[in-house]
Amino acid sequence: MRHRRPSPQTRIFLQVLAGILTNQYRTHSSVLRALEREMKAEDDAARAYIRRKLYAMRQLEYVSKRDNTLLLTRTGRNVLSEDKDIFSLTIPVPKKHDGLWRILVFDIPQEQARARIEFVRHLRRLGLVFYQRSVWVHPYPFEKEVKKIARKCDVLRYTLFITANTLDGMAVLRRKFKLDA
Repeated sequence: MRHRRPSPQTRIFLQVLAGILTNQYRTHSSVLRALEREMKAEDDAARAYIRRKLYAMRQLEYVSKRDNTLLLTRTGRNVLSEDKDIFSLTIPVPKKHDGLWRILVFDIPQEQARARIEFVRHLRRLGLVFYQRSVWVHPYPFEKEVKKIARKCDVLRYTLFITANTLDGMAVLRRKFKLDA
């Protein structure tokens, strides 16, 4: 069965669930109670949401239930390790700036708005600066890291990498990245 990319909410839920499953909780009912505690489910609607999410996790084969015991499946572990790899990415900072600016330009179609939002969140986390509509800037090489993220978000074909000597508003960017020293 080919799995589509899980939503950010699904991945967060899976991370919480994985943390619970690695502890003493194993039975379906004890996992439900632990999830309700962790996610501060104080009303029936919140509890119903957790039950639906847990059911969806089983349908997507992220967790399995055997003999009233919940287990994280290989697919679930793969999703978690994939997220760990992406969230540990950083842009290496050389001792001296080479004077070049790295620019990322992308044009992701509206049909992939969720992927675009996730992609932009990762760009911010990496430290890229919004320059103008779908254009992001950084003083250090970032192509390898951004390509990994773009592959994960399935938007690599919509990205373009540029290296430039000068940019309008360079003084502001130099201050932002503390390059005036």
